[in-house]
Amino acid sequence: MDRFSLYVPNFLPKAEYFGKGHTACMGCGLALGVRLIYKVIGEKIKKGKWEVPWKLGIFGVKTESAEAKGTSLLNIDNGNGIKGKITICFDYEGVNHIEVIKKHIPSLAVAEDFDYVGTASIGYPFDLIDKVKTGMESKGNSFLHILCPCPTNWGFDPDSTVKAGRLAVESNAYPLYEVVKGFYRVTVEIPKPRKVEDYIRLQGRFKKTGEEDIKQISQTAAKEFQKIKERV
Repeated sequence: MDRFSLYVPNFLPKAEYFGKGHTACMGCGLALGVRLIYKVIGEKIKKGKWEVPWKLGIFGVKTESAEAKGTSLLNIDNGNGIKGKITICFDYEGVNHIEVIKKHIPSLAVAEDFDYVGTASIGYPFDLIDKVKTGMESKGNSFLHILCPCPTNWGFDPDSTVKAGRLAVESNAYPLYEVVKGFYRVTVEIPKPRKVEDYIRLQGRFKKTGEEDIKQISQTAAKEFQKIKERV
């Protein structure tokens, strides 16, 4: 993971479009998610081709607050009426430990007939960037659900944000997949999944979680991932 972190910056656009002076906490996964997305659409922001309202007031820009159960929304619209809108949900999980695994936000987007639906994690930046690009190129509405670990609320060191995002995927607690016009595809295959317990124990919010609860969470994660695989 350390080697991965070392080389990632060499393959990402160097230009920054993420606003300065924000008040996000150190190691904020949500801020990292926004920063990566702005790198994808940065030139369009610069040339005024896209309207990008950032809907979370802590970032020091004019926004409309849109928070519910630990999520924030970013809507991207090119404004010319040809393409649809991309709705990006940043999920920092303001819910209990069972609901962490049982969230069905992407499934709701599929049911709402979005042309493109994808899940992403700040722990896998290239997968995230690819999905933002795909959403931008879609002729209809797109929805992207991004897991954004929160060191403050989850209870881990700020320098472990990316690690938390990767462990969620590597344990299949948060699988990465996309749905294009109803067709499912897993975008990051994990040949040898980690234990969900590795992901759980990283987080201080679960320090009182017993073995039986962890077993239940693991079973739920496996069951939910199996459902996705059956749809592929």
